Amino acid sequence: MNEDGLAPGRSPLAAEHARLHRLSRRLSRAIVLAGFCIIDLFAVLFISFSSNSVTLPTILVTGGGGSSKPMLIEYFDSPSGVWAVQQSSPAMERLTDHFGTFPPPGWKKQATVWFSMRHLQPIGFGLLLPAVSQSVFEVSVIQERGVPLTSDAVTRIRSMFCDWLATESEWASPATAAYAAELRTGDHIARRIIWPFLVHDIVVVCAIAWSSWTLLRVPPVLLRRRARLANGRCPGCDYDLIAKFETGCPECGWGKEP
Repeated sequence: MNEDGLAPGRSPLAAEHARLHRLSRRLSRAIVLAGFCIIDLFAVLFISFSSNSVTLPTILVTGGGGSSKPMLIEYFDSPSGVWAVQQSSPAMERLTDHFGTFPPPGWKKQATVWFSMRHLQPIGFGLLLPAVSQSVFEVSVIQERGVPLTSDAVTRIRSMFCDWLATESEWASPATAAYAAELRTGDHIARRIIWPFLVHDIVVVCAIAWSSWTLLRVPPVLLRRRARLANGRCPGCDYDLIAKFETGCPECGWGKEP
């Protein structure tokens, strides 16, 4: 420090210009970041309005993806026991070809099991993109008109379907067996976090917050300090230095910082 309290080798005016340059660069970065955020928001809006749902890059643990059409399985009481036949399946076609009609003679329809899978569907809880997905597996036993079924019979048919789903269906797997056990008594609902979408929301929200604060805070400071310098005044407190910046400001100490 010299006798005037100035740092040697650098004038207060040069230090102020360096400070203004740093503020200008920060403002430029905020403008670029705000532009990226606006593009991202328009992209999210475009995806939201151009499709009914967001496609998730996830594969079903049972080998498929997305939602399946509801499966209808008819249960018949036959002379040889209870038979289950899936509608529009090869088994139904073979029975029709063999007997010439469906259901075969002596078979009496008891109920239809309605099974629906909606796997990993986005359900929201995110600021911009859905951050949570939901998997819903529903089973309903629809009684045949004119065929009264007791609650025990409905439970038995539901259990038969769950056993088939867990062990013999095309989706049979340990994961399927786990939720098939829950389907015996009710629907299976599972939720999980969509981490890429959650991270996207956090990054974009932080970027919007920082760029907004910078765009609101930096331009007034930058313009005010430049105007004061142009008028020969202290950029810190507006004290009139008569354009003599070499000795700093006696009022606020600008230019005399160590």
